[in-house]
This record gives sequence, C-alpha cells and structure tokens, in this order.
Amino acid sequence: MALSNLPYDDRAIVDGIKNVTIHAEQVSQVAVNFIADDLSDDTTATVTATMTWVISSADAVRLLDSARPTGLLNPAGDARTLTSPAASESDLDEGPQWADAN
Repeated sequence: MALSNLPYDDRAIVDGIKNVTIHAEQVSQVAVNFIADDLSDDTTATVTATMTWVISSADAVRLLDSARPTGLLNPAGDARTLTSPAASESDLDEGPQWADAN
C-alpha cells in the first residue's frame, strides 16, 4: 500500500530517518554531474543517489504523520492540473497524474 503519493515534506522524512532504528540501508544509482567545464572551488557539481532505508512500519507511519502536507495541495502559482486519479489497482503506486501547464 503506497501512502507516499501525497506531497509529503521530503526533507522532514529524510531528517526523521536519523531518529529511528534503521534495520538496513542501501545506496544505489549514484551520479555526479559537473555543471561547468571549469573544475575549481567556484563551480559546482550535483550528486544524485537513491537511498533506501528499511525501518519499522510504526516508525514509517510516524514519519509520514510528521511530514504530511498542510495547506493547499495545489498552491497559487502551481499551474499543474490533476488529469486523472489512478485508473486501476496497478496504477495506485504511481499516485495522481499531473499535467504541466502549457
């Protein structure tokens, strides 16, 4: 069952991981992308990775509860529109389908 399809506060979830017991951890799909040809202290690079933690279900519920969205789900200035809810049981993990404004 996927409950994370709502726009939870990602930072709150990742920060909350530090305060729970981690049963297993995995890092995968690490990529380093240089923004410029100049490799000096004045230029930047992005590091992207997929982090997976195995925690208790009870801790996961507490993390989601503390990171749940507040306020409007489609705030002013967000021109995306909801095109459709999940059409079938197999689509439930994908969450709502959004279309960018043209």
